Amino acid sequence: MPTLTAYFGTSVSSFLIRNGQDIEFVKFPYVYSKGLFSNQCSESQFYRYLIETILRERNISLGSCDVSVCGFFEPPDFAFGPNVSCSVVDTISSSDKFYPVFIADSSLITKDIISSYSDFTDRKSKDDIEPNFFSNLAIFPQVVPSDLSDQANLDENISGKVPNGLTISSDTPVVFTGDRFAQNVTDKGLNYILMMELIKSAGIYNLYLDGNNKVSLINLLDREFDTLSYTSRVGTFINTTGSVECLLSTGVGDDQFFEVKKDHIYVMPLNSESEVKLSVKSTDLGSREVKVLGGTLGLIFDTREHKGSIYTDVKLFNDLLKQVDRVLVNK
Repeated sequence: MPTLTAYFGTSVSSFLIRNGQDIEFVKFPYVYSKGLFSNQCSESQFYRYLIETILRERNISLGSCDVSVCGFFEPPDFAFGPNVSCSVVDTISSSDKFYPVFIADSSLITKDIISSYSDFTDRKSKDDIEPNFFSNLAIFPQVVPSDLSDQANLDENISGKVPNGLTISSDTPVVFTGDRFAQNVTDKGLNYILMMELIKSAGIYNLYLDGNNKVSLINLLDREFDTLSYTSRVGTFINTTGSVECLLSTGVGDDQFFEVKKDHIYVMPLNSESEVKLSVKSTDLGSREVKVLGGTLGLIFDTREHKGSIYTDVKLFNDLLKQVDRVLVNK
């Protein structure tokens, strides 16, 4: 029997369809907005029609399909009775092979915390236009800022509301997921800056990007799936205080020694197919040797002694965005 799992979020809707051995992911860049559609249909009617349309395009009827849904924070009420209906919080907290960091609109969810704010007056505003922008965003949640600085401001508001002392585990791979990373933002480099901004603790992190809420969709389907294979590997993030000495060994005799000075964020491209041995030495990491894989970015080093916001340091932000964009262009 065909299976569909669905996630209904703050700005996008995501679907997984399994038919036999085939698995397909679908992203619909819109969600129900009461201000726009309440005089035409209810939330449950809107999403039921969307599900039926997606299935019909694949010659599948709703009655012949197992359906499981989750939503932010709760899923819509469906009269047809999905097999599973739960909060996105449940799908995030049930991940045990990696550490998910879910970001949607003004909320951040991990296995340990839920942080959210909703009053636009609490958001950082840099000019008189922004309050209108945030008000429009409440009515048109699918809107993605066309201006890079507007998107950076939104991301800064998210990072500014992260609770003090939030620790993201480096023991397992870290997967960034949620509506924010499913949006088609103006500059993809902003996705990676937001990841770096949220990790404050010293450590060596293996980073992954989920661009279509696949973590939630797969956890609804089968928690034994290899979720990481459906995400994009970003690379390895070395977060330390002060300078770090590194030895990169490929095993073919072309070892590379280098040092990243303090108070820098440095991106070193490393092919996603490459597996190398990295030896690092710094004050707070000590001497460590790890095997690392390449990725979309490769190796990222943050040696700042004071981990302030990347967004408030204009020179640092612009330099980092240029580094990231330069790597992405060559992919």
